[in-house]
Amino acid sequence: MRFSLQSTRSLAALAGASILVGAYDQAAIGVALGPLRRSWHLSSSEVALIASASAAGMVVGGLVAGFLADRCGRRRLLVVDVALLALASLAAAFAPGAGVLLAARFVGGVAVGASYTIVFVYQRELTSAAMSTRWMATTLWAANWGMLLAYGVGAVAGGTTLGARIVLGVGALGALPLVAARRRLPETRTTDGHLSLRASLAALRSVRELEAAGAWFLYQISDQGINVLLPIVVASLGVVSLRSADATALVVKAVTIPASLTTIWLVGWLGRRRLQLAGFLGRALALGLVAVAFALGAPLVVTVILLAVGLAAGSMGPDKTTVMGACLEDEPMALATRQGVAQTAGRLGGIVGPAAFVLLTSVGGPAPGIALFALSALAGWAITLPMTA
Repeated sequence: MRFSLQSTRSLAALAGASILVGAYDQAAIGVALGPLRRSWHLSSSEVALIASASAAGMVVGGLVAGFLADRCGRRRLLVVDVALLALASLAAAFAPGAGVLLAARFVGGVAVGASYTIVFVYQRELTSAAMSTRWMATTLWAANWGMLLAYGVGAVAGGTTLGARIVLGVGALGALPLVAARRRLPETRTTDGHLSLRASLAALRSVRELEAAGAWFLYQISDQGINVLLPIVVASLGVVSLRSADATALVVKAVTIPASLTTIWLVGWLGRRRLQLAGFLGRALALGLVAVAFALGAPLVVTVILLAVGLAAGSMGPDKTTVMGACLEDEPMALATRQGVAQTAGRLGGIVGPAAFVLLTSVGGPAPGIALFALSALAGWAITLPMTA
């Protein structure tokens, strides 16, 4: 099914809006964990569990939503996922303790995982591969604004328990209007029919799908780790308060906006593979130097600049290209299921990254955790080398 250019823009934007809200939700927990850790006296293992709960939910959400979208259509799930995200955000904001917050973060992750599976498939089916690539890149660029907003709200609300609750609850304000608006979305799925689970799984046989899943997994180790824990990383540099750490994180994360905008311009010219190679290698080198800077006690400004370069390198390439991989294959059969599997691999990386960083930091400080992020980016560069497109 194809739509006019004007209607395509509106539909693609409405579908992609939940990615911005989901990105806010992912960054919000990093802002909230600092004050909650202090006021709730959370251990390192509890912080690691809460930081990774959303990614665990995204694993479930990606797998289940992919299959259901191929069997039942895209539109219904696009409505359900934002409703679930709104409820989870409110539950997190009013959580009386770590257990409820952990559960709310998991449920919110299910919703975000569903969005990352269905939204890009929906955009791909609206128009041609070339045009949908730009829509996907634009949607992922907008997601950076969601993360920036979370850091900004944290900087304004202050590093208090009440401020943390405000940061967590603001996500619901973005999700609730989408529940009504998305009910007007048309269905795009016209090729799959009501696929059974066996038919969906039978479509998962391509080496390209394994490459796409592996690249997404390796990228998310560093990206989810940094995005979720950026204020904590900045605070470990010697920033005097959590509020100042949120403000510094906002400045560091701001570099992803122009970097992501560059991707929209370059992806059609250089292609996904070249951008992915350059981004992985740039992130590996920059984060490797950040680890060295931490270990040597380098000046704050040097470490912050290197961290910003690492974030920009990822945003200019693999942050976008790893998400697009499965969606842009020519085979339309079980497209949502294939996207869900790749997305699930990425979210497994998103579990490994924050959990490993927190645990490594508790033993040897930030340097080993940052070094892990650098190595995962280098492995992503290596797995991208044999790709053909």
